[in-house]
Amino acid sequence: MPASVTRDEGLHDRAARWFAVVGLLLFSEAFFNLAVAPTARVDDASFLRFVWPPIYLGTLWAITYRPRDILLAARRNWLMMIVVGLCLASTVWSVDPAISLRRAIALAFTTLFGLWLAVRFTPRERLLLLARTFVIIGIGSALMALLLPRYGIMQEIHPGAWSGAFPQKNKLGQIMVYGAAVFTIVAVTMPDLRRRAIVGLGLCIALILLSTSMTSLLGLLLTGAVVLSATVLLRRPVVAVLLIYGSLIATAGLTISLALDADAVFQMIGRDASMTGRTDIWGPLWERLSTRPWLGFGYSAFWHDPEGPAWAIRRALQWDVPSAHNGWVELWLDIGIGGVVLFGIGFLIATTRAVAGAFREVGPETLWSLVFLTLFLLFSISESSIARQNNLVWVMYVAFTAAYGWRPEPRRLRPLTRIVWPERRPGQPSVEPGTSAPLR
Repeated sequence: MPASVTRDEGLHDRAARWFAVVGLLLFSEAFFNLAVAPTARVDDASFLRFVWPPIYLGTLWAITYRPRDILLAARRNWLMMIVVGLCLASTVWSVDPAISLRRAIALAFTTLFGLWLAVRFTPRERLLLLARTFVIIGIGSALMALLLPRYGIMQEIHPGAWSGAFPQKNKLGQIMVYGAAVFTIVAVTMPDLRRRAIVGLGLCIALILLSTSMTSLLGLLLTGAVVLSATVLLRRPVVAVLLIYGSLIATAGLTISLALDADAVFQMIGRDASMTGRTDIWGPLWERLSTRPWLGFGYSAFWHDPEGPAWAIRRALQWDVPSAHNGWVELWLDIGIGGVVLFGIGFLIATTRAVAGAFREVGPETLWSLVFLTLFLLFSISESSIARQNNLVWVMYVAFTAAYGWRPEPRRLRPLTRIVWPERRPGQPSVEPGTSAPLR
């Protein structure tokens, strides 16, 4: 291969990695709170209209280097693509068609970015890209809390709790739990990066504790339990089975305790049985859902209009409820019960693949799949993180489900406008070597 071609492809590899990190940072919405007042909401800030178009255009350009692989990845995860398609189609019956169309298009681009991550990078590369992203967020969050406490530490609601690069403490805790999962897996599976991974893990744990988010603390404990169970699965299957059964028994005991006396259980951990008001939201939502159970209210339209269908709920609860605080309920509001069932089936398929893979080998991809799906399910109960536009968790879900256990055919990276598919000549290898250089 000519030196100029190698040099160009090396430059493209570096550009792709930096574009991925920048995109992941933006999808996390870290540091967006610096552009608004400390108590203002970031969701509808006017500056966002200038942030996303460059990322969308960059994603369109990036996928022209692997168009066939993108199509293969989308086809392999067709249930998820149907859910995204239903979000786009919901514009037809939405209570606010304009907002549904705009945000569904944003969801499509967010999904496309996740597909590009799946086909462009190896499992090791994706983990290290996430590690870079979480390091930047973690260090930035610590600096904001120490140097800009007006932004980095909550002042009115939950005073003293660290929110770091986010407007709310729970968002910091959630992102840092995913960061802790990444660094734990890197430390376990990549000895050459173990020391740096342990430092990153320590930073994430410290920020989780300072955020005082109990859900995030539970996620951190689950991360350790899943990694421990998976790593001993092949070496000591009996111990792994005991851990699994022990977890099931503990879960059953907690469920029974909650059913018998939920108030006492939550008081033990310093919380109320309403999960900080979340169940107060879900009750009235069931009544609204019963009016449109099959199609929902249109993608991201239920909460948008202050005088729309959410008005009665906000009036009854006496606060400006921004979302359902439950990913499954939010998806039901968006596209109806059919979309929830389709996504649930896709999630079960992904979980089955991950568990089956753990019995064959325990590596970076296997551990990440098990931990990520566990955390995704945990946070989906208390946060609206399923099929959300411009959302890091959704990007990670798409990238995982599209890439796990599948390897696209390596090809020389060329833009779509210059792709030529020559026939294989006698003596020529049937598959060209991969061009993705490992991260340093």
